Amino acid sequence: MNGWKRERFFTQERWCAKTVSIIASLCRYYDRLIAEGVPISRDGWAPQKITHLVHLNQDGTVKGITSTEYEDEIQLRNGKTKKVKHFMTAQVPIRVVRSSNIRANFFYDNSDYIFGIGAKSFDGNNSEEVRKAKERFEASRELHHMLLDEVESPIAKAILNFFDIWDYKNVRDNPYVQNHAEIFTGTGVFLFCLDDETILDDSACANAYDAYYSENGFSGSREVGTDIITGEHGDICRIHPKIMGIPSISGSGAPLCTAKHPSCWGYGRRDGYSAPMTEKTAFKYVTALKYLASAVGTHSFTEPLGGVTILFWSETASEEQDKAMLSLLTGKAQAEITTNADYIDYIRNTCFARPVNPDGIQDDENPIYHIIGVDSRNGYVARIKFEFEGRLEEFAQSVIRHYDDCRLDNVDAIMTPYRIMSESLPHKADGSFKDDGGKLYNNILSAIVHGDNYPEHIIEMMLDRINKEQNINAARASFLKAALARNYERSYPVSLDKENTNVDYIMGRLLALGDDIQYAAMSGKFSKSLSQRYMQGMMCWPAQFFPVIETKIGYYLEKLGRWKPGLGVMLARQHTELLDLLPSDKVPAVFTTEQRSAFTLGFYQQRAEIIRVKREKAAEKAATAKEATVAESEPNSAA
Repeated sequence: MNGWKRERFFTQERWCAKTVSIIASLCRYYDRLIAEGVPISRDGWAPQKITHLVHLNQDGTVKGITSTEYEDEIQLRNGKTKKVKHFMTAQVPIRVVRSSNIRANFFYDNSDYIFGIGAKSFDGNNSEEVRKAKERFEASRELHHMLLDEVESPIAKAILNFFDIWDYKNVRDNPYVQNHAEIFTGTGVFLFCLDDETILDDSACANAYDAYYSENGFSGSREVGTDIITGEHGDICRIHPKIMGIPSISGSGAPLCTAKHPSCWGYGRRDGYSAPMTEKTAFKYVTALKYLASAVGTHSFTEPLGGVTILFWSETASEEQDKAMLSLLTGKAQAEITTNADYIDYIRNTCFARPVNPDGIQDDENPIYHIIGVDSRNGYVARIKFEFEGRLEEFAQSVIRHYDDCRLDNVDAIMTPYRIMSESLPHKADGSFKDDGGKLYNNILSAIVHGDNYPEHIIEMMLDRINKEQNINAARASFLKAALARNYERSYPVSLDKENTNVDYIMGRLLALGDDIQYAAMSGKFSKSLSQRYMQGMMCWPAQFFPVIETKIGYYLEKLGRWKPGLGVMLARQHTELLDLLPSDKVPAVFTTEQRSAFTLGFYQQRAEIIRVKREKAAEKAATAKEATVAESEPNSAA
């Protein structure tokens, strides 16, 4: 087997095993939700948006069709309110998996199945669509007769009467259809009502469906077998239901497990039979995913730059532990936590509320968490972009290490994955970030939670942003400090390292000192600083631009010596001390990624040190002036 084929085989094998593990955990999580009384769909039922209610008379005639649309006001970040349109959501029989087949849903469906007419067949010009619409209505009529013929219920009789008297063959001649074309040409979902009560409120109809579902399922299964997830024997799910409600997946939903293409078939098995799961298992894991997606802010969130929805869960964790896990993934905590150091303290207090004892920790004290990133490939199939599994304290320890590596003195930036992405991704012409499909988020999060090296391309992207924008801010310096420690085993203190003799670090310090000398000599009156002009050159080709910077610094020191000799002597001494730290060997022609990172950190820490010293002197001067003022105002004791 060739290398690339072997690699692909093992990758697929790993992902198959991981998918099985994820689905098994989701099924157990579903069982937990049911045991705790969480309002979640029971077996055979699922939430569904209903756009219209079809009000029937007892004889089956249509009394009217009403929209369920309503408006709600939401609060925006700017304090303003916005009206948002919503539709009724109800627990209905789970949607059948029909793909291109004709299969009707119980009690509800689109206009093709309910009325025999839809957007594609409304004008009657497309004979094929007209034929399909009629077949869909007939399928819905047969299904409801099969289910409700023996049900003694007023609404059941009304629905059967409707299907018997509705003239679907000449539906375009119906006056009601002609006068309400907007209802039948849209993408509505219709539900039957009688006397303002929906069929969902009728226990006899619900019991009839439950009996049917327990015997027939929802996927049109034709085979009984052993579930690869649970080992149970039952009806194998032919086509898995679609997952809806996840922001990164299209509104129509997409299946997580699918085997429609022949390349996915094996051993004479096709569709879902090639990796058999019972319909019960398929329902559980899909329902659990829908619940997690709906629990925004507690069990899910959408990564804003890559568009991937992150879902996490535990089979044993408490609500407080779930909050801690969300904080670990998002970097968000209470509003008063604004600094890296405070955030580390928050994690320790939340995730390690007791002495850590790795040998004696029970599962419920240190629960196992599953984390997945989900999106959709062209809206066709849901993809697990990445997955992590581990105990809460393991995640916490890895996250603490990350934030501790990023820590800089007097820096408030909390280096979340989103913050790292926003400082690394290139911009579009309109100023927005280029969407990378969640790859960068996956790489960053993987490095953080596993304690691995940060990917080199992330470091290079950030350095390229620095070169392009000529801007070294606290967030970028913090991440590059962590990258130097983790990727290159070069640890730096949280403040300026005055004893460091690495040529890259000193070059960064030299450029920052040059900015300070220029500012002093020109009294702040210049169009561009030395760093704005020569940062890219010094960072990439130091041997070429080092003499240029030295010439400029010499000119500004000479000017200071004439106009501000005291300040000039002090800055000249700092410049000389910095040059003395340079190694004896020559300055390299080109800096590597590691050296560019050290250069950036050196520049930032030198600039931060200059600012710190100036603020201290200003504070001392202000304190001295205040003391003098107080002394002058006090009465003369000798008098």
